[in-house]
Amino acid sequence: MKTFHSKWWKEGLHVAAITVIALLLTRFIIYDVVSLGVFAPLEKEMDFETSDIYNAVKENQSVHPSSPDIVVVSVDKHDRKQVLMDIRKIAATEPLAIGLDVHFKVYQEDVDSLLLATVLDPANRLVGCTKAVPDSNGCYKQSPMSYYEEKHNPVVGYTNIDPAKEQKVLRHFRPFVLKTDGDTLMSMELKIASIANPEMAQQLIARGNEVETIDYTRFVIPVIDADDLDDPDIQAWIAHKVVMIGDVKDMEDMRITPLHGYVPGVMIHAYAVETILQASYIRTFQSWKNWLIAVSICLIFVALLLLARRTMSNVGNLLIRICQFAIMYVLVVCGCIVFENHHTYVDFAPSILMLGFGTLAFDLWFASYGIITAIIAFTKKHIHKK
Repeated sequence: MKTFHSKWWKEGLHVAAITVIALLLTRFIIYDVVSLGVFAPLEKEMDFETSDIYNAVKENQSVHPSSPDIVVVSVDKHDRKQVLMDIRKIAATEPLAIGLDVHFKVYQEDVDSLLLATVLDPANRLVGCTKAVPDSNGCYKQSPMSYYEEKHNPVVGYTNIDPAKEQKVLRHFRPFVLKTDGDTLMSMELKIASIANPEMAQQLIARGNEVETIDYTRFVIPVIDADDLDDPDIQAWIAHKVVMIGDVKDMEDMRITPLHGYVPGVMIHAYAVETILQASYIRTFQSWKNWLIAVSICLIFVALLLLARRTMSNVGNLLIRICQFAIMYVLVVCGCIVFENHHTYVDFAPSILMLGFGTLAFDLWFASYGIITAIIAFTKKHIHKK
């Protein structure tokens, strides 16, 4: 009995040591190697998160209805006078709010007195967008994008599309940023939501999160051409909705999203507003919980690996490889199910990496263990001869 317990105690130490090695290798890869400056170009090209897989599966497996809250009006072919008329036509339908993602840099005497009056009229429930430029301390300074921001006080929210991150995949938005004067600047999305549905906006504020994930999968945001605004059916359809106005074909305003490739900025704003109005927030497992799952799975896998190597020789190696990939597949499937049904993001990347490094850690451990055992035996032998 003593020999039996001693054997399993020894095997348990092997399993624990191998798991620790796999953990160290995984954390080294995640937190050290990929953060080295030399990998910056590669990291930029491979901007990827495990949630992108979950989003892609959800996108392909679900039927997505048209958004009940938001419509985007494309003004690509319209000049400033036409945009003014578009705003007036939309305002006449009594929308919940109007988001204006169009910038007017230079004042034009012939039209902008009317445009300014339209923008400033609170009855139109219009929100423009401004730029927030970060400084070295992580604070932001408002940088006007339209002429009326400098001399007047329009309702504006800052755009979440940071010029420094234009080539990054846009998965998140910030409800607020801290200004250099200590005040806060509200995002365009939250400002629109606070006008359209104050209760849902307060729900977002109460969450207290610095960053929220944009839900691109729940609804399809419809787009109509501004030339169709005279159609009575279109007017009736957009009434009592949030209407986002912007260019949808401007290549300079295209940004990368995790699902739809390059998407115009106005569409990203629309999806973020929809996330707020529907309270379609993604819950995220805490990092330590993800790592706890990874360590637990790796412990079980290493125990199976040790058992197979001890009892089944070469056949065991094949079975372990099959088992390894089966566990990885089950993890991805489970992650997709939890994400789709519970709107919760569990990051299984550490688990998958630890599974991958489990066999390497196994070989490293027993190679080192064999060398150390041989050295100790050799030393004891020579000491005994003396």
